[in-house]
Amino acid sequence: MKYILILLLIFPIAFAQRVGKEVENFKLLNDSAELIVLDDFKGKPILLNFWATWCPPCIEELPMFEELSNQLNIEGQEPVFNIVLVNNNEDYNFAIPFLRDELKITLPNAAFAPSAEQREEFKAQNIILDKGNEVIRNYRVRGMPTTMFVDADGIVRDVWIGFMTPSKAKQLLAKVGVEFE
Repeated sequence: MKYILILLLIFPIAFAQRVGKEVENFKLLNDSAELIVLDDFKGKPILLNFWATWCPPCIEELPMFEELSNQLNIEGQEPVFNIVLVNNNEDYNFAIPFLRDELKITLPNAAFAPSAEQREEFKAQNIILDKGNEVIRNYRVRGMPTTMFVDADGIVRDVWIGFMTPSKAKQLLAKVGVEFE
């Protein structure tokens, strides 16, 4: 009986952001030092991907996410769905060139933890930014990569931990209303 009680107490913290619950808002910076507020993406489905440069499966699946975005999101038009990439608190000056120059990823939303100077700059505008790994801790990310599929109302519909194939990504995107032909 004692072991069952311990498992019941541990079980809720063992998983990432819970399916069926509203996604928690965050504020981070993109690679142009512009503010990204997750709530601003409500109204369209979101693929939220947590990644790191040291993570081989992350590196392998990022181009696939770019391709999926390019298949449905036409430049200059309202996107069908949004992809937000959240880096695992790596140095901005290393992660950005790695993402943009080495991997050639051009996805418009790459979120990074702000530097102390950037936090102070935004604080002067009464905008409080997350620092360090707060977003990753709050989302209970337990492995890299972790991908969350959020519907247009901001509800988490599925969470995938580990490498994802294109067919699996399309299957999970369908759960949030994104259909591929």
